[in-house]
Amino acid sequence: MKRFVSLVMLLGLFTTAVWAQGPRKGMHSRMGVPFPETQNRGYRLTHQYLDYYQTGSETWFTNSSWDFHYPSTQYALFDSFYCHYFDEDGYYQEGVADCQYDGLGYMTSWHYETGWDDQYQIYTTTNYFDAGHRLTRSFCINSNQLVDMIFSDLNPVYAGASISSLYLTLYFFTNGVYYTRLVYLTDAQGRIATVTNSTSPDSLDWSYLEKSEITYHPSDDGTMADFIENLSRRYAADIDSYFADTYYMYYSGKPIQILYYMQGYPERPWTLSGRNLYYYDSFGDLDHIAFDYYYNEVWESYGLYEYIYDANRNLSSIEYWRENYNRQMEPVERYRFEWEIFTANDDQIATPSVFSAYPNPFKGALNLEFKSAKLAEVTIYNLRGQKVYSAQVSGADTVTWQAENLPCGVYLVSVRQNGVISTRKVVLLE
Repeated sequence: MKRFVSLVMLLGLFTTAVWAQGPRKGMHSRMGVPFPETQNRGYRLTHQYLDYYQTGSETWFTNSSWDFHYPSTQYALFDSFYCHYFDEDGYYQEGVADCQYDGLGYMTSWHYETGWDDQYQIYTTTNYFDAGHRLTRSFCINSNQLVDMIFSDLNPVYAGASISSLYLTLYFFTNGVYYTRLVYLTDAQGRIATVTNSTSPDSLDWSYLEKSEITYHPSDDGTMADFIENLSRRYAADIDSYFADTYYMYYSGKPIQILYYMQGYPERPWTLSGRNLYYYDSFGDLDHIAFDYYYNEVWESYGLYEYIYDANRNLSSIEYWRENYNRQMEPVERYRFEWEIFTANDDQIATPSVFSAYPNPFKGALNLEFKSAKLAEVTIYNLRGQKVYSAQVSGADTVTWQAENLPCGVYLVSVRQNGVISTRKVVLLE
């Protein structure tokens, strides 16, 4: 049976958040698992994969992959990416996202489409910033064949140079509206020290849900400005950010411990329930995160995330291990990352274009000309991720794509040649 892959399954842009899938639910680990920083490092992310471990066969199964594409004018900021989803029955689905930035590299909007046959889902988010480039609102609309509806609405509240609270409203087709509120307290250095999470059925009467207390590494020199900057860049650029427990809503910098407290009823005191412990390697990079739960006044291990780096100190993978019923750690899932070198010189980007497309914009017909005479694989997608053209051609020929019968709009042309994949955005006019 076909299963529709909604936005809940999609990795956030910049790979900054972990999703509400599988073992993370209920263990507080999503807010504590940073993903790699992709800006200002001399490397940029090209591919990312999510694998699940199959215990019976003791093999890894690739569930999802993402291919990131960059314009020459934005360097480390990708302007589109493809998503590919698989399941154990061989079901396959594609999605595509298109992203827009302002002159300082803040994502002002993104547009994501996915579906199969004549069924689809579209998510469009618009982000708003104040004069200091602080995120003031992030507003997402979900569209399908039946209706357009508000999907999420995030509103930070600032008090001078600090952030005092954050309100997030989620709208669901079947479960109605869900309201959540985060209230922040800071330490003497201006870092987030305590976060209280409340929920409400109507945005008027609030009930406490959870409290987090963050302890930082002695070398951490972060401030409130760092937290606001991180929130503004990463929430605005996170397609999965409508979940309230993404880590950058809780801290920035280098924590060494987060304690979690639960409160079942307003009249009950806070009860210690779990913790995340953060460990760093000799380079100061995150080595692993241990997750424990507190039961009968004893700490019990639940699982851990292990961070593995390549020779260039790029994050190669994040592996999640969970304790089984025999009290032994076993692999559950992993994220894998692939990187490339890039420079600020448009003509020196490590993966050069292998073709040109003209005229662009175009009416009716688009010409593709290749820089090598070797065999080339050409694939063209619309912004719903649907394949509208594919062919294997000789690079010695100029290929003409006839698009008279297709609707006007943006298309993505992908060419694989000599082991290199290049992608260009083209615009079909009426």
